[in-house]
Amino acid sequence: MRNFRLFFLITLLFFEVAIASEAPTVGLLYNTKETHSLTYRCLNRESNLLDCEFTQSSVRRLTSPENLPEKLIKAKEEYNKNPIKFSAEECDSYRQMIEIFDGKRKAPKSEKLSQMSATEKRDGAKLGRDLVAFCDKADESNYLNIVRNSHDREMRTCKVSSQTFKQSFQPAPQFSGEMPVWIAKSAPDGECGIVQLSRFESEKFNKSNYLYWKYIARKAVTNPNGTTSFGIACKGFDENEYVYDWREKEHQLGCDYIKFTVF
Repeated sequence: MRNFRLFFLITLLFFEVAIASEAPTVGLLYNTKETHSLTYRCLNRESNLLDCEFTQSSVRRLTSPENLPEKLIKAKEEYNKNPIKFSAEECDSYRQMIEIFDGKRKAPKSEKLSQMSATEKRDGAKLGRDLVAFCDKADESNYLNIVRNSHDREMRTCKVSSQTFKQSFQPAPQFSGEMPVWIAKSAPDGECGIVQLSRFESEKFNKSNYLYWKYIARKAVTNPNGTTSFGIACKGFDENEYVYDWREKEHQLGCDYIKFTVF
């Protein structure tokens, strides 16, 4: 009987170690649809329970071409409601700005001008000409050209943000021959009753015995008729599935400017 108990304890210990060895530990993952990445670090703090810390980073364009029509409509309404007119001093400074960018006038702070890139100088000169055109003829058409100019720069500006979050995982029921899967341990949370359905899935690559992990992010709203304390309808929350793969993924955004943001 004593030998049986000893054998049982050794078997149980081996089983727990085997589970721990088949769990994600640390890694960098790439979103397969969006310009997002995810780093994670996981630890087995309790038996069969995995505590993970995540840092999600995203790089996105500040705006898109589809947003321009709506922006022009709002700008037109604002201008017709309260026409804008620059002062003589403002217009004079805009003309001086163009002369500086064109090399016809010395900049008051030449060191600052020398630090600007060719793109910044080009965009500055273009904006200056639009502003001067509005000074010469303050009408709706020239005002909308300034808005278009601003939108063009925003389309070439990418915002970078990051956020951290934590999740706990437990091993999914495993059948013979299946690869290890860890599923989020979650209960309905908040006014919307959001349940985390995220999971880690493993796979082997090129007949290697090493496990490669990918993270599938997903949540479900169990109270779609509810509203958050900020007045946001629960039914509007994103319940789509997003895959973060271990395979490296490159993106071409064509950013001339980088803007760091909180969100």
